[in-house]
Amino acid sequence: MVTLHKVNLNLNFETQVSPSGRPIRLSAISKNLQVPAKWIDKVLKYHWIYTFRYLDKQDGFVSFEFDYNDKFLQKL
Repeated sequence: MVTLHKVNLNLNFETQVSPSGRPIRLSAISKNLQVPAKWIDKVLKYHWIYTFRYLDKQDGFVSFEFDYNDKFLQKL
């Protein structure tokens, strides 16, 4: 689970509600390979990108990047 603007998003394939109120579902999880991995507390950590697909008639995708400590960085 990740938290975005006080909204918890589960990292599974169930339909959820985005922070904007639209129905979404997880579509992909990827590492941001533009940012180097970093050792934190003896664990190799990465920046992660979570991509969700909107399930309403507007459709489309939205991605969110989170840092080494699962802190939201930006909407992509």
